[in-house]
Amino acid sequence: DPFYSTHEIKESLLKLTDEYSEVAVEMFKVLLKYIHHYTLSDTWSLKHINFLVEKATINNDLKDELFSQIMKLTHKCTNSFLNTRAWDLL
Repeated sequence: DPFYSTHEIKESLLKLTDEYSEVAVEMFKVLLKYIHHYTLSDTWSLKHINFLVEKATINNDLKDELFSQIMKLTHKCTNSFLNTRAWDLL
């Protein structure tokens, strides 16, 4: 489903190898936590962002996957705070 959802994904949004699909699922979990937990301290927020950047720089497929995940979390999301959090990552 390409629309906003608070549910975790079970596989990557894009066609990735099994290994990278597992990484993508972990990335989405961290992304959800970062976007929804506005009470995270700056330190924890930075740890989440660093994790996402580290994984996205493994290869271009994971970078594209992260972009797709952010788009999924903003598409048809009516909560402006969540949209802002997501767009701040770009």
